[in-house]
Amino acid sequence: MFGQREAAHDWLARSHEVARTEKVPTTMFAQIHAPLGEVDEAMEWLERAYAERDPWLVWLKVNPCFDRIRTDPRFIAMVRRVGLEP
Repeated sequence: MFGQREAAHDWLARSHEVARTEKVPTTMFAQIHAPLGEVDEAMEWLERAYAERDPWLVWLKVNPCFDRIRTDPRFIAMVRRVGLEP
């Protein structure tokens, strides 16, 4: 698990660098934090994605990356705000 967490954080660091010059969907950052159990970070990125009207939010309900945080009340509220039923 540690190797996966380290690899995920390496990817996040590289993606933040790329995002300075290219568009990286904001939901991608949430998709990395959520499976790691970093719920607060995932929700912060989902809030940003919502504010930016990230089109990838339409996949919240079925994206397996969010399986670990599906029962979080904030995630359920976000799914509803996007216009989906939890």
